[in-house]
Amino acid sequence: MLSQISWLDFFKAIGLITVIYYLYVLIRYYPQKLKNLFASRKNENQEMAVVFSKDESDINTEIVEEIHEQGDTEMDKVEALITSIVQLIKEASTDLNDPEQFKASIHSVLSKCDGLQHSLYRPSINELISTECSKYGTFRLSVEEVDVLWD
Repeated sequence: MLSQISWLDFFKAIGLITVIYYLYVLIRYYPQKLKNLFASRKNENQEMAVVFSKDESDINTEIVEEIHEQGDTEMDKVEALITSIVQLIKEASTDLNDPEQFKASIHSVLSKCDGLQHSLYRPSINELISTECSKYGTFRLSVEEVDVLWD
């Protein structure tokens, strides 16, 4: 009986069983990741449709508004602030010798971030600044001192 099964048929069967097994594992244990994967592809397709649309009357205004809103999210502002703060602390570790000048520099960067002064991310940003100051060996700032610099 086994002599009637060719190696090609055997490998086809093993391949099919393997595919079915991994599909089961994906569906059973990773359903949320699959939904996110397909949702992100759907969003990419919608954005591409807006970009490649020839006639402006065909553009779905909701998609355009959604794309513009994504650029101004609070998280983007936080990331930009973190990047500038870390860069300032790195530069201050080699250039600045005056703690008051360093605090004034931090204060000027923090005061430029209008929407983040009452943000839920403020304590985390304060902790990051305090940790980065300790990491780079610049001036030691406690979380409370950093919190005062926001005002």
